[in-house]
Amino acid sequence: MSKLSFSDAVTMLEGAHFTVKRAATDDFSSTVDVGGVTRTEPAINDPAPYGSTIVVHVSKGPDLVKVPDLFGLRFDEAQNLLDQFGFQVSTPGSFKPRDRVGQQSPAAGTKAPRNSTVTISR
Repeated sequence: MSKLSFSDAVTMLEGAHFTVKRAATDDFSSTVDVGGVTRTEPAINDPAPYGSTIVVHVSKGPDLVKVPDLFGLRFDEAQNLLDQFGFQVSTPGSFKPRDRVGQQSPAAGTKAPRNSTVTISR
């Protein structure tokens, strides 16, 4: 069901004689497109009484976070900042903790999914 849009889920569930309620808040999802169903309550394939209400949770897409500007920061400072923003860090090549960031990818100010990787180098 996770590949269904909310409107397709409503049609399917109402056709099976359930009442449909959209969850009060949408869910972040990096695997389900915006507007797609992420889960239901009760869960898919769990029994539900005839005519009962099914709560449908809908994706608002991935949790995007603005990438901070790391240029000129020491590598250890950059890594701490990226940790605070929820990013993973990649540092190809050798460096010393006091080396300064000269390049980063993705670029500062762009949005990237939380838990994705930001690469920093001299």
